[in-house]
Amino acid sequence: FVELNGTIQNALGTKSGKAQELEKSTAKGKEFEELLYPAFVKIATGLDDIAEDVRNKPGKGVPGKDRAKTGDYTLILGEGSGAPSQCIVVEVKNAQKYSLRDAIAELNEAKINREAQAGIFIFEKTVAPRELGEFMISGNDFFVTVSKEAMENEEPEALFYFRAAYLICRRMLAKSSLLQSGQQIDTESIKQELKILQQLNTQLAEIKTKTKTLHSTADAIEKATTTIESTLKSGLDKTLQLIEK
Repeated sequence: FVELNGTIQNALGTKSGKAQELEKSTAKGKEFEELLYPAFVKIATGLDDIAEDVRNKPGKGVPGKDRAKTGDYTLILGEGSGAPSQCIVVEVKNAQKYSLRDAIAELNEAKINREAQAGIFIFEKTVAPRELGEFMISGNDFFVTVSKEAMENEEPEALFYFRAAYLICRRMLAKSSLLQSGQQIDTESIKQELKILQQLNTQLAEIKTKTKTLHSTADAIEKATTTIESTLKSGLDKTLQLIEK
C-alpha cells in the first residue's frame, strides 16, 4: 500500500509540475500580449483603424468549437484604407515548441472565428521556429517576430516587422482584385526590401541614441565649463583682494 501510495504521489507530483509549467507558459504569453496591445492601438489609431482586444470574447466559432476565443486582437480597417470594415486578426504566441505548421493552422482558425479577411501571427522572437526567419507571407497572411526585450526597452525598431506586415496587409486588402485574379505577389522581393529597411531602421535608432549621448555629453561639458569659469572668476576676485591688502 505504501509503495502504491508513493507511486500515486509521484504521479500527482509530476502532473502538478506539468500544470505549473503550463501556467507559467500561459502567464508568459499573457504578459507578452499585454505588452504588445497598447502599441497596436497606437499604430491602428494613427491609420484611422480600430484595434480591439478580443482575447476574452467568443467569436463566430469553428468546427468543434462553438464559442471559440481563437484570435487575440482584431484590426478593423477605416474609411480611408480602401477596404473599409475589412478585418485583420492578430494572433500572438510566446510559447516554446510551437511550429510554423501549428501557427498556420491556428491563424486559419482565428480568421474563421473572427470573420477576418487576413491574419498576422506574431511569435516572440526567442521562441519563433527557425524556418520562419523574421518575416513570411503566405497568401494574405503574415508571420512575423517581435522581441519582448526590445519592446520592454522601448527600442524604436521593436515592431518593425509587425508594422510592415500590417501596412502591406492593408494595401493587399485594398487591392483585393490582385488576389482574386490569381496574380502572385513577389514575396521574396518584399522580404529583401524589408531586410534593407530593417537595417536602415536599426542604423537610424543607433544614430538617435548616439545623438542623445552627444547631447548629454555637450550638456555635461557646458555645465563643467560654467563651473570652471565661475571658479576662475572667484579665484581671480580673491587674488585681486590679496593684492589690495
